[in-house]
Amino acid sequence: MDTNTRNELALSFENLAWWTIHRNENLLHALGLEYDDVFQDLMIAALAAVEGFDPERSESLFTHVRCKMQYAILDMRRAYKPGGMTGISSMEVTFTPLQTAERFYCLEAHT
Repeated sequence: MDTNTRNELALSFENLAWWTIHRNENLLHALGLEYDDVFQDLMIAALAAVEGFDPERSESLFTHVRCKMQYAILDMRRAYKPGGMTGISSMEVTFTPLQTAERFYCLEAHT
């Protein structure tokens, strides 16, 4: 496939890239990524998907590109690690005695 045909095919999936961004909007917001940057990465994924499409292994180019875009989103998620305690580099675990907790938090002891 020549470069012009590949580029035209990839550009035909521009709406799919915006749909994928909209579908993963909460995740992208949590990652702090800008939509234009994500769009660019998704279009690069579309180019790679069109280039590597094998009609014998997949029935639909659309489905192939959609899956590649979703995997690109998951790769972004892995790269930025948005949640949990994985982003904390230095953390100390401390234990507070129950008496101290009762005094500071006005808790009543259960007997």
